[in-house]
Amino acid sequence: MLREALEERSVTVVEAIRADGDRWYSLTDCTGSCCPAEGTVYDVTSHPLTAQSVLDGQVVMGSRRELADSLIGTDPEAIAAVEDAADRAMTRFQAAARHPLGPSASQQAKAHMVGEGEWVRERVCRYLGDGQRLDVEETGRILVALIAIDVRDVAWAEMTRANADRHVRLWRDVLQRSPYDLMAAPAGLLGFAAWLSGDGALAWCAVERCQEVEPDYRLAGLLTSALANAVSPSVWRPIDRAGLALFAS
Repeated sequence: MLREALEERSVTVVEAIRADGDRWYSLTDCTGSCCPAEGTVYDVTSHPLTAQSVLDGQVVMGSRRELADSLIGTDPEAIAAVEDAADRAMTRFQAAARHPLGPSASQQAKAHMVGEGEWVRERVCRYLGDGQRLDVEETGRILVALIAIDVRDVAWAEMTRANADRHVRLWRDVLQRSPYDLMAAPAGLLGFAAWLSGDGALAWCAVERCQEVEPDYRLAGLLTSALANAVSPSVWRPIDRAGLALFAS
């Protein structure tokens, strides 16, 4: 009926199919063997888009559940090692803020955050250039640093559509090695990078992971709105590094 209606309006219908979730059936008259009456089973394993994804280094999953599960770390020893490193990083921060011979605690904390922000920028930029994986100490340190939203924004400001795929690899790896209570920031950054790179499915999975840990995490909320309203990544304009609150005088 729809095909006839379109043809009545001079719309040429090249192909019409019916799909039931497992097979597709051609509704176009066909006398050959290309469109069997019993339908054709879906097979995306040999599709050109699948092959291109593999060639581009993208992770190809069989289902959304499998994609979501891929964000959960599977190496308890690696996660425990990062948790120990994060504890050491937190201890250093607390010691700096309490130093009895230094400025006030608030000034010490601010100075420490600025220093961590500068390190985060340098380490993220270095990864974008050489792809060298963060080691255990670096991973623990960056997770603690990203607890501060102003420091997290330093990492966020390095995202562009051109480098989004590299950010996806960086934050996916950090997330997979993160202790549960420190997952919100890397999951939020992963989600945003996935959206920028055009991978909506991964972005949704990362948002859900972030909100599982911190339901009110604002970056995840912003990203949820963008995904739900099908906002194109083309509207994104990178954050002005000069305007970052952390480095404001």
